Amino acid sequence: MKLVILTGGIACGKSTVGDYMNQKYGITVIDSDKITYQLQQPGGKAYNKIVQVFGEKYLNPDKTINRKELGNLVFNDFSKRRILNHIVHPLVLRTIFFESMKHWFMRERIVVLDIPLFFEIHMKKEYFDEVLTVSVKKEVQIERLMKRNDLTLEAAESRVSSQIPIEKKEEQSTFVVHNGGTIEDMQKQVDEFVKFVGSKQQIITRYPDPLFILFFLASIVVLLFSLFQK
Repeated sequence: MKLVILTGGIACGKSTVGDYMNQKYGITVIDSDKITYQLQQPGGKAYNKIVQVFGEKYLNPDKTINRKELGNLVFNDFSKRRILNHIVHPLVLRTIFFESMKHWFMRERIVVLDIPLFFEIHMKKEYFDEVLTVSVKKEVQIERLMKRNDLTLEAAESRVSSQIPIEKKEEQSTFVVHNGGTIEDMQKQVDEFVKFVGSKQQIITRYPDPLFILFFLASIVVLLFSLFQK
């Protein structure tokens, strides 16, 4: 199985690229933003710790986390952002690992991991087959972010500046999709990437075999043993 990192700057269109890859080619996309959202919902594994650390003032009347207000806090305070990341990121990465194992077990040829902060959290790109970065100019990021999240210019600039510059991400990537043009332009670039990685027929083949079953079961045994040893 080939593991592909899908990353880029905020409001660059990563989800649009991931959706296109999934809809046209049947490629599984594991979305870390969706995982984060689920973890922060009431009953999610990050919810209680976030409320404990940041307080109930960041809750909506229905007890869900007010993500906009919490976002305004952490994007303007590095220490608070670091605390939130320490709560959420390990849980997200653990979920991504188990989801990846599931698709590896099913012998999927390609699985895409949509991780916006791939470079910011210093993940080793050597562990992955490809790193695909979605890129737009900074002014386009800010314009899109203001419109999408209903932010002021200052707030949008703060969020963009909190991430590694997109040019540096491009330099460390194996493939870049420039998403400042039309939908058709983006799709053509993604098509080129898919051809670069492998054919459609190879991508969507899924079938378990005895060797994968044995390895999967062994992994579960090792994990359970490590948990009981703690």
